[in-house]
Order: sequence, then C-alpha cells, then structure tokens
Amino acid sequence: MHLKMIYKYSVNRTVQKLIVYFTNVFLCFVMFTLLLVSMFAWKFVRQGRKAVDECLNGGIEQAGLIEVEVNSIEDYEMISSFVQKAIGMDAISGIGEGCIVGRSTKGIEEVWEEQERIQKKSDEDLWVYNTNIEAFPVCNIRLQKGKMPQEYDMNEDVSLLYLGSHYTNIPVGRTYKVGSGNGKEQEYTVYIAGILEEGTNLISEEIYWNDSIVDARYIESMDDKILAVNMGVFSSRLTYTVNDGYSVKETESKLRSLGDQYGLKLRFGVLEDILDEKEKQNAYIFDTLSKMLITITVTAFFLLLCSQFAQMLDDMSYFGIFYANGASTRDLVAILRGENLLKVLVSYILAVIGVYFVIRYEWSKYQPGVENWEKAMEIYCRQTLAPVLITGVVLALLATWIPIVWLQKKTPMELIQGYKV
Repeated sequence: MHLKMIYKYSVNRTVQKLIVYFTNVFLCFVMFTLLLVSMFAWKFVRQGRKAVDECLNGGIEQAGLIEVEVNSIEDYEMISSFVQKAIGMDAISGIGEGCIVGRSTKGIEEVWEEQERIQKKSDEDLWVYNTNIEAFPVCNIRLQKGKMPQEYDMNEDVSLLYLGSHYTNIPVGRTYKVGSGNGKEQEYTVYIAGILEEGTNLISEEIYWNDSIVDARYIESMDDKILAVNMGVFSSRLTYTVNDGYSVKETESKLRSLGDQYGLKLRFGVLEDILDEKEKQNAYIFDTLSKMLITITVTAFFLLLCSQFAQMLDDMSYFGIFYANGASTRDLVAILRGENLLKVLVSYILAVIGVYFVIRYEWSKYQPGVENWEKAMEIYCRQTLAPVLITGVVLALLATWIPIVWLQKKTPMELIQGYKV
C-alpha cells in the first residue's frame, strides 16, 4: 500500500471520528445548557416565593392586598384613618404600605456618609425606604439594638429611622433636625430608633406593580438600607397579615365594611394567588424550555447510543483481542461506559462555564427574591449543578445498554473476526 493512501485513510478515519465526537459533545453541551438554565430559572423563581414567605409574619398564606381608589390627596388621610382603625381588629396583625423608596432626606450627614461608604456611591440626597407604623408587624423584623415603633410615643413631627445591620457604629437614640428636601423651610425630627438584625428583608411594593414575575422585586434586603417609620400612609396599595386562626378571605369582608365607613373603594387580593398568577404568566417560558430539552435530550441519547454501537462494530477485532488476552466482559463494559462518560463530562464542564457567565451578566435584571450575587451562586452551585450532572451520567450509562447486551452475546472468536458487511 502506498504511503499516500495510508495517510489518506488515516486522515479520513480520524476526521470521521472527530466529527462523531464533536457532534456528540455539541449536542450534550446544548442539552446541559438547557438543563442548567431551566433548572436554575425554576429554582431562582421559586426563591422569590420562598423569600416572601420567610419575610412575612405568618407566611404567604396569611397575607393579602388592598388596593384603594385614590382621587385626591385628601384620600390618603382617609386611608391612614382606615389603617389605624383596622389594626385594632383581632384578625389583623399588621397593615400598611410595602417598603417603598420615598422621601429624599437631607441633614443626616453622619448616616449619609456611612451609606456612601457602604454602597460606594455618591448622591446629593440620602434616600430612605418608608413604611407606616401599623405595617411594621407585617414582616418578620428583628432588632439587634433599639425598640419597636409601638414602644415609642410618636407624633407627626417625628420619624423613626431603623438602620440596616451595616450601620452598627451609629448610636441608637441620636436625633437629627431634617429639612423636607423640597425647597420649603419645614423641618421635622428624625430619631435613630434601632439597628435591624443582619439578613432582615421587607416586602416591596413592587411585588404588585408588574405583570411579569421577572420584572418585579419581591423583597428588599435592608442590611445596607435605611427604613423610616412614619405616621400616616402615602400609598394606595396596602399589605396586611392576619393572626393565626383567621383566614385572609374571611377578613376581607370585615375590611370592606370598614372601608365603606370611610367612603373608600377597595379591591382585595390574596398574596398567594397573586404570586401564582405571576408564575402562570411565565409558564410558557418553562414549557418552551421543557419541549426543547426533551427534544435535545432524546436526540443526544440516540446519538450517543448509535455512535457507541457503530464505534464498537468498527473496533470489534480489538475487543476480541482483549477477550483473548484475559479481559473480562466487565472490562469491556467499563471501556464503553468510560467513553460515553468522558463525552458527557467534557460537555458538562463547557456548559457549566458558559451558563455561569450568562448568569453573571444577566441575573441582576430579574430579582424577585435574590438580592445578591452570592445567593444567585448558591442556587446555581448547590441546587442546580449536581442534579444536572446526575442526569447526564444516567443518560451516558443508558446509552451503553444496547451495545453491552450485544457484546455479551459474542464469543472472542466472533469478535476477532470483526464485523463483515
């Protein structure tokens, strides 16, 4: 045989094997990518529900929404009176506006400088998150210093400030005279009432704003933020929680009757139903991912199976020689499974790296309940990687099942003679 023909044969054989291997690796890579993305997305979305459930006193099942029709600024005074009356009901544990970014506060230079240092940004004003005193019990709030708002004697000229856990060096009890920040001469007193425990989260009013689950922020992590507790309500959306032994639906009728007394037009909702609806609106995304995943997985499985079988037929003589030299069926099975596992492992590693960078640059756009990168990585590394790897390993092992059954029926002599067309 001429040297040119030998090289040509070798090149063709190598190229054919490379094409098969690369095709296998590519399809498995796509399969793993879809698996990682879909599982991470599902865990990520579920984390939003879990975060809200942990944030609220009594959980999601004991929380409801009231939306008030507002026609004038005077209506907010009626809402405040309604809230003060409602908190006296046996069923209600807390009621008021969610944690919303509100007034721009000037005059608290010490706190402002500390926030600038923590958040590493510079603003002309110190932005705080606002809620009313009756809404404080809605969430599971713990203090490491200070007292709860209900323990203070509040009036309209005083706002209580609760600082996140990063502000522990600012003493509780300090007061500031603060300008309104709107160009007027009006002043009010700000009192540092307490320091929140690390990991404190408050429900965000944004949970009700958007139609899509990926657009809304469900909770606000307060570790590096400031919460102002004020007299009065300045939002038309109220979250309320009920005590143990009471249901949200039964409490609605009582609140509706109370609203009628104040001439308020109220609409009600159950927080659990609201979250369910948000998830349903995005179900088509997961349905599409599931269909793509099934198609790719089945294709990858049959390609692994067929390529493994074809490779075995091509190398029958080598297997026969192994048999003749004392190799057992278990040894040959290990070779077949090892080849598939190697393809799957290479594909898995590439997919893990690729999806990591996708998440790294995209996760912050969708934060229903994941407030930091460490939490996103915890979901990815601890809840996503292992199940996907196990799925890939099972797929690789199943793809060797038919070749192994066929191989066990052959004698060493039949294998040495090779596959004849």
